Amino acid sequence: MSFLKRDCVEMSGLKKEKTNILVSGLNDSSIPIKSQVTAMIINENKSYVRSLNFLVVPKITAGLTPSNKFDVSIGDFSNIKLADEKFNVPERVDMLLGVEVFYELLRPGQISVPNSNLLLQNTVFGFIVSGGIPRENENVIHCGFLKHEINLDQTLKQFWEIENVESDKPKSRESILCEEHFQNNHSRDKSGRYIVKMPLKENPDSLGKSRHIALKKLDSLWNRFVKDPELLTLYSNFMHEYLELGHMYEIKETEEMSGSYYIPHLGVFRPESKSSPLRVVFNASTLTSAGNSLNSIQYNGGVIQDDLFAIMVKFRKHAFAFTADIKKMYRMILVHPLQRQLQRILWKDSYNGPMKTYELATVTYGTASAPFYFLVYEVHKEKVL
Repeated sequence: MSFLKRDCVEMSGLKKEKTNILVSGLNDSSIPIKSQVTAMIINENKSYVRSLNFLVVPKITAGLTPSNKFDVSIGDFSNIKLADEKFNVPERVDMLLGVEVFYELLRPGQISVPNSNLLLQNTVFGFIVSGGIPRENENVIHCGFLKHEINLDQTLKQFWEIENVESDKPKSRESILCEEHFQNNHSRDKSGRYIVKMPLKENPDSLGKSRHIALKKLDSLWNRFVKDPELLTLYSNFMHEYLELGHMYEIKETEEMSGSYYIPHLGVFRPESKSSPLRVVFNASTLTSAGNSLNSIQYNGGVIQDDLFAIMVKFRKHAFAFTADIKKMYRMILVHPLQRQLQRILWKDSYNGPMKTYELATVTYGTASAPFYFLVYEVHKEKVL
């Protein structure tokens, strides 16, 4: 059984293979091994070539030599080829060869250095130096005896840990920060609808100019409308519905104010879909003249949805499962009026018609914090009810 440090494996670009082996040593201490690699051992003149399997470990051992360089002389044998010319200089240990290959490396030739405890042993790499040296305050003893076994109990334990679905998923720092922001900054209107503020990590004044970009995108969109009247009809209906529901309102702007953001929008047209042939997308990641965007200056709350594996496990717990699509779910939550200048859009009803500016009054899909705020809103609503 041979070992190779993980750093060495990554530096060499060796392909790792999965394994599950428990390696035990002195005092029955053990570590699990999760991967292994295959590598070639070659000496300098290529007279010895050997392919070996190595278990990948984060660390093999501390330096086997003292922490400082020690003086040692091999006398009249200084002309022989050493496997390591700097054997007396502390170095890290990257590889540990097992007994299955150790004796293959030995070659005839053993020299005792007079007036010392040093012994020179010939190998395929050259002579190696072994023996005792004077130590001061050196209390560390290294043991090279190891055994390995595939531990069935440990493997079963890990299996059940994987199968276990945790009821409480640990929250990230960003998720906690956004939850606190929601608790401290949300309110309700007279009808009970939630009003929230976007969790900003930068001052909105840092945003550059964005109106000219949104205008350019809208001009490009109208070029599509001219060629596709059906798309224009669907898009106009969408905008009029947005306005009629009170989810946006027109503003009279004289100039682009500091701290505002104009969100470009476009349509994904799928005429083959009977339920939703048009999906309007708001792109809050579009960069301003300052190189940032609305999404880049706000927290997203981290990933708080269940992962795919957890969702699949839930389907195994019940005989029947129901799925549903919540219509206009983000637009059920209002954005605080002081932040609505960050959700401006441009629109006109005809090719040569006047350009109008609108502010979106609700949480907008396409913004970084929208998924987080909807889920937090749902959890908070359940607690209140």
